[in-house]
Amino acid sequence: MAWQKIEPETTSDIWDFDKNPELIGEFVGKQENVGANNSNLYTFKTETGELVSVWGSAVIDARLKNVQEGDKIKIVYLGETKSQKTGRIYKDYEIYKEVNEV
Repeated sequence: MAWQKIEPETTSDIWDFDKNPELIGEFVGKQENVGANNSNLYTFKTETGELVSVWGSAVIDARLKNVQEGDKIKIVYLGETKSQKTGRIYKDYEIYKEVNEV
């Protein structure tokens, strides 16, 4: 019997928030338990049609937990912030969902 390793789908580039601190795109889907840290990997389709992915973190996972496929999302990287509770440094983001105004 032979075994073939199954890798997560990597049909998209990883978004670099240090180079481009703002990402706007349509949420395409989420993969769970990806990579060495068993992280979430979120995929977006940009306005140019490019597929890009964003690694999850405590901040990103919490804010994207109720996002549905097809939602238009804007993620803004705010830089590193120090937690007042723990004193740890973490990457902070603001995340927006496009809504239709009535």
